[in-house]
Amino acid sequence: MSPFSAILLASRNQAKVLDFGLAKAFDAEAEAEAATATELTQPGGIVGTLSYMSPEQALDKPLDHRSDIFSFGVVLYEMITGRLPFAEGSSQEILNTIVNKNPPSIARYNVKAPDELIRIVNKMLEKDRELRYQLAHEVCADLQSTA
Repeated sequence: MSPFSAILLASRNQAKVLDFGLAKAFDAEAEAEAATATELTQPGGIVGTLSYMSPEQALDKPLDHRSDIFSFGVVLYEMITGRLPFAEGSSQEILNTIVNKNPPSIARYNVKAPDELIRIVNKMLEKDRELRYQLAHEVCADLQSTA
């Protein structure tokens, strides 16, 4: 993750995702300015941690829950391999890779990764969101079946 992002294990084994790159501190004056602003970000501006973005987010298309499934796939890929699937080069190169290229095979970095887990992560990282898992509970069911 970025230097300002983390996944923490909280009480009762709950995962908490923190991305301080998105957080903003507001004082009273800044809040007043924000209240009068018509837009908080620049049109076409990208908000988020590049390496975890879905292709549709990188292309500034409408987002839905399948974008979160893609980003969760990036996290799982990183947990299994110790590497990000889309992290090399400039910001523009990362976005291009997310949209147009498949990540290196998980088996390249972790020969012990089970084939079924690799299949699940690859499906989560599908470029076409229609081919990706459609619902998070489908991901959970498949992950539970590999345990």
